[in-house]
Amino acid sequence: MNEPKQLIHGFVVVLVGLGAVVFIFGVAIWRWTDAAEVASVVGTAGGLIGTLVGTFFGLHAGAVGKDKAEKQRDLAEERAREFAAITPPDKYEALRAARPDIFGPPNARHAGPADIADRS
Repeated sequence: MNEPKQLIHGFVVVLVGLGAVVFIFGVAIWRWTDAAEVASVVGTAGGLIGTLVGTFFGLHAGAVGKDKAEKQRDLAEERAREFAAITPPDKYEALRAARPDIFGPPNARHAGPADIADRS
């Protein structure tokens, strides 16, 4: 979901939540005369509505963070593939042997320069 659309959804959610609390406040004042009862009803409803609105924003913030992380991962994978495609096979194998922390165990299968050249 794009940023302006999320902003509009968030604004609508806040307005609906605020409207619901105001409506509940009006009904509570009309129904009960004791301030403690009104405060109890409005406090309970406000807590529930606030929790739901907060959850909405938390989920959307998490989704935005996930999308951003996935885009960065995709970019890093593409750069790694480009690097592998232009690296001479002997240098690639030397790098694999020198940096197993990047490539994994020696018996793990990874696409090297020859594999990428075959796909082109």
